[in-house]
Amino acid sequence: ALMGIFSMYTGLIYNDIFSKSLNIFGSSWQVTLPDTEIISHKTFTLDPSSTLNGSEKGYYGTPYPFGIDPIWQVASNKIVFLNSFKMKISIILGVIHMLFGVIISFLNSKYFGKSVNIVCEFIPQVLFLCCMFGYMSLLMFHKWTSFTAGGIDGDKMTDEHCAPSVLITFINMILFKDNEAPSPGCPEYMYAGQ
Repeated sequence: ALMGIFSMYTGLIYNDIFSKSLNIFGSSWQVTLPDTEIISHKTFTLDPSSTLNGSEKGYYGTPYPFGIDPIWQVASNKIVFLNSFKMKISIILGVIHMLFGVIISFLNSKYFGKSVNIVCEFIPQVLFLCCMFGYMSLLMFHKWTSFTAGGIDGDKMTDEHCAPSVLITFINMILFKDNEAPSPGCPEYMYAGQ
């Protein structure tokens, strides 16, 4: 029974993130503009701080409880956002699976008493995996938590225009190149001392 519950949960998550999402709880966003203004424009950008008559905000203040918010299904940048999100999630899950496999190989080597395999295979594999791809996964989490629309408390250095590309940052790290600022007035790196 427990395995069936977990398989249904995994299926729902997989379907919601990597396939066609379901609108189970309703969006955490609402349109606060009058119908006449909506009809007269082709596209709108939903602003979390916008209000109608100073009372209602466009964002309810709580994230969507399960999966991707259904509002992304009607967004003009849906493909760009969802593909970027899927790529990052796939990398993070891949790193977790590879690390699990390397740990299993360590347990096998330990069980069969092959200390040479531990020293010459396991340690270099863990070092390379964690220092390269583990660091890239940490950069993804850092970017998700340190940069937001409008900036954290209005700080322009933490808004979406100053968020550097994780891929370009990773490639520049491998090639020993300096990063370029994503926009004028933004820092070149994600955090101090990078």
